[in-house]
Amino acid sequence: MSDDLKRLAIFCPDHKLWMGGVNYYVRICEALDKMALPIEVVVFMPPGTPDYIRASFEKMSFVSCKVVDSTKQSFKDLITALVSGLDPTVNKLLRLHNINMVIENAAFYGWRTRFRVISWVPDLQHAFLPHFFSLSTRVKRDFGFFLQSLFRKDIIVSSQDTKRSFLERYRVSDRCKIKVVRFSPNVVGTERPLLSLDKLQSKFGFRQPYIFMPNQYWPHKNQKLVVEAIQHLRESGRKPLQVISTGNFNTECYKQINEFLERNELLDDYKVLGFVSNDELESLLYYSKALLNPSLFEGWNSSVEDAKARKKFLILSDIPVHREQADINVSFFGVNDKRQLAELLDESFCIPEIVSGGNYFLQFVDDLKKIFK
Repeated sequence: MSDDLKRLAIFCPDHKLWMGGVNYYVRICEALDKMALPIEVVVFMPPGTPDYIRASFEKMSFVSCKVVDSTKQSFKDLITALVSGLDPTVNKLLRLHNINMVIENAAFYGWRTRFRVISWVPDLQHAFLPHFFSLSTRVKRDFGFFLQSLFRKDIIVSSQDTKRSFLERYRVSDRCKIKVVRFSPNVVGTERPLLSLDKLQSKFGFRQPYIFMPNQYWPHKNQKLVVEAIQHLRESGRKPLQVISTGNFNTECYKQINEFLERNELLDDYKVLGFVSNDELESLLYYSKALLNPSLFEGWNSSVEDAKARKKFLILSDIPVHREQADINVSFFGVNDKRQLAELLDESFCIPEIVSGGNYFLQFVDDLKKIFK
């Protein structure tokens, strides 16, 4: 292997648990492709990863994918990394594949690694919404982030809001090692839908116009407010736009949402499609009236970036990261204000004229150059 050649390892998360993380890693590879660096990327994937996710990585010639038993660090390996300085499983795997760089997320690979470690901190949700996490998870996250703040020279965060919170919470002395990398997709060549509207409607049976909400079903995603807003419209004698939702519905959060929809006879106003392919996802976004994200907390939302890049109108909860992500083509609503959201979901709501923004992907590439220079 040439001394100049970089071989970067990425540990892809389980798409059923964190599709946003999968999207982030795809975006990193797209940006590296644009930068044309002497680099090869090996993406380690958990068993059961769909072919379309693998294809989204391997469409780039410098990326290869390998299936491993797990991409999540075990508690035993974390303790070993802390005591001995090396995670034995990760160290063995990276040596086997001649890796000299790795992105470390929700893990700590040790304090005497021979490969370059780039830590990525997606968000500090556990600090702001602790009731959504067990005590052990909160302690593990805090401990891991604290270790990264001590031992890592390069730490990526996805927003200025996360950077401020990280610096304050972990008392980082060297502020320069915290770098903001604002993820965004490369949409060149994908301006038109990949699938026809007729084909999508035939498969999924939705009505038009509709609002698109591609969120996983976790409590902080706040879908409860959306169904309450729809109920408010119906009780007021008004017709809502149909909300089309995608994501993992094998969760307790989804069960509660579905029970609410059935109990209040709202199933026709809120349609859940489950997991869809990338082609279907992009086409559903293209034909939608607007993208909706009602989250209580975000580190940096990839769906918002997808919609911005494709010049779609945004309906977003009023949280700091959403304010940082969007300043045009957007309406905000309070995270607990069903009436305010209902006005934006009313069938009569008129989308303002779309204003052209900047090239968000090139901004992302510039951000990433701070790391891979």
